[in-house]
Amino acid sequence: MDLGFPVSVDDYARRVRPATESLSSFRSELTADLDLEDGGFGFWSHSMDWKTRVLLADYLIQIVAGTAESLTSASLAAVEHAEQTHAENHAIKQAWMALNRRTPRPSPEEYFAAIPRGGVAERREQRVISSAEQCFFHLGQTLDRLAAALIIVGGFGHRNVVQADWKSIEKLRRAASELPPRLRRRLEEPKMLAAETDGGRLQRRLLDAADPEPFGPQGWLSWMRETRNAMTHRPPAKKMMIMVDSGTFARVFYRHPRWSEVQSLVYAARGNDDRSRAHRIDFRHQFLMEASTDVLDGLCDSTMSMVIHLVTAMTECWRQRRAHPQLVIQHAVQWPASAPEITNSAQFPGYGTALRTPALDTIAMNPEDSHRWQVARVSGDRWTEWHE
Repeated sequence: MDLGFPVSVDDYARRVRPATESLSSFRSELTADLDLEDGGFGFWSHSMDWKTRVLLADYLIQIVAGTAESLTSASLAAVEHAEQTHAENHAIKQAWMALNRRTPRPSPEEYFAAIPRGGVAERREQRVISSAEQCFFHLGQTLDRLAAALIIVGGFGHRNVVQADWKSIEKLRRAASELPPRLRRRLEEPKMLAAETDGGRLQRRLLDAADPEPFGPQGWLSWMRETRNAMTHRPPAKKMMIMVDSGTFARVFYRHPRWSEVQSLVYAARGNDDRSRAHRIDFRHQFLMEASTDVLDGLCDSTMSMVIHLVTAMTECWRQRRAHPQLVIQHAVQWPASAPEITNSAQFPGYGTALRTPALDTIAMNPEDSHRWQVARVSGDRWTEWHE
């Protein structure tokens, strides 16, 4: 995305609109397939009880909508990162221009000392860092949510789809190319159907669509996921700004996100040509030599393209299964018990003063969500059926 500033306030949404509209269309098709009388999707009616059917169907519809929300949030974070990076560069340029006016030939040390510091600069830097992390978080969230949708749409034998993430798809893709393992229990559901069956071929076509390589440079998805995981679970490595031309800086990401900071400095560095024991640090080996803004834009574009492709594949798979329910049987194993477990979180009272509200017995909803709740029997006379 060209951010020559100023930018339109909805640029972040417009960039990913092809994907979010595709997801919205698929969600609408799923919602239209709900059976108001029996609950859930009608062609699942012979493979699970109505409570499990309702919960799993509703989760699928919500996870498709959530994927669009995640992708939009990632795009917004990328735009905010670009805006804050631009502001950071502008502040440095202004400080250096002021230095040049009062000092004939500033030294490198004077230029460095003139870089803005203090509360405003520190807050701006924090926004630069946090917006990048938010972009990676939401891109990973996009794929993890999409993974659950793929598993449900494909009817794979995955236990408790609530715990699924993109690693689950990678495991299924590997399993698709292997011989089916012997089931440990007689009634155990296989992860997928045999390759020679029509249902098995349908499942494998869906998994083939989850290949990330056509949508970006080699290894882009692995690098993105490893960077997200490093930002989430590991100590923060040194943030680096590199001068790319007179008065302009670019922030860069680590080339090997799974490595620690010291590992990157030691093992990514190359020795001198004379193969002596000494070596100098060459940042071109530790870091990607592309601006962080360009990398985030590219990741958003690659993820968006893959989402569009996967939604097309899921829609085709869904229509095939709806027209021919015998191809793939939806297993109840994908959803845990219908009655939720009560955990310690139920004891949390919240913070602050309790809100004072009028009677909360009416809610305004869009027609699709209203229909979804009617199918789920969350209100009215049929609510009691959940407790029978």
